[in-house]
Amino acid sequence: RVYWIYDTPEDVVRGNHAHKNDEQVIVCITGQAEIEVINPQQQALFFKLSHPSKGLYIPKLHWKNIKLSKGACLICVSSTLYNPNAYIKNFNEFINL
Repeated sequence: RVYWIYDTPEDVVRGNHAHKNDEQVIVCITGQAEIEVINPQQQALFFKLSHPSKGLYIPKLHWKNIKLSKGACLICVSSTLYNPNAYIKNFNEFINL
């Protein structure tokens, strides 16, 4: 599946979840994205995407938070179809996995 994230106000953090089975590649095609990825060992990694020639791979069971600059647009390629039951939206639940 492919989807876009755009028109996000600068003070809004997107993501705030992990996927049970889904792997993703995220590319910022315009603007800039600051992405925090927390792995299952609770280590936080920070990435900045600002050019469409670079993407970020996010494995399953990794928590992500995304801040976008004004006018930013992300394209996201996922390994699975959308399934609302395959999300982990509670950070404490994610930590306890």
